[in-house]
Amino acid sequence: MVGGFYTHETSVDYSSEEALDDAYRPITFFAPNLGFNTSPTDVKERALFGNSTWHITGQVELGSGIRVAHYEQSGAALFGGWNMPTTYDSGGTTETDTTWAGWASYRFIPSTMLYARVATGLVPGQTNGLPDVPPVGHDTLTNYELASRRDLRETWPSQIWRSSISIGRTYKSLTAPVTS
Repeated sequence: MVGGFYTHETSVDYSSEEALDDAYRPITFFAPNLGFNTSPTDVKERALFGNSTWHITGQVELGSGIRVAHYEQSGAALFGGWNMPTTYDSGGTTETDTTWAGWASYRFIPSTMLYARVATGLVPGQTNGLPDVPPVGHDTLTNYELASRRDLRETWPSQIWRSSISIGRTYKSLTAPVTS
């Protein structure tokens, strides 16, 4: 199987700090607010993917898959408030990443199988939209799974039993913004 994926997402985060009296009415002296932050973001993702399964026998199969994705992100931040200057900053990142998966399965009988799977994944990096703060890099993960699966639809319609043991996860890199 071969396929493609595209998404274009935009959003705006807005927050403000208000000064209110005991009756929750705005205090005129601090109007319109103590501080505010508006952060529009724009994200585009394009990906191509493919996978294949080789049925070695009626009981044994091997499979693999790959996904190549390109991310474009941009963001901005507008800060201001009652007793501070209004500031604006913007930035963007682009990256291309590849993830993959491989698996093997053995069917004891047509409705019962044991399989092993190794797959990589990631969360793309992102812009911070904050003045003088560099973008955050991507996080990666490798997952190892050993599982069994039993299709019970012959006995009970629409019932599938699955037992899964995750034998390991490796986080290759976890990133977080560092500010001083």
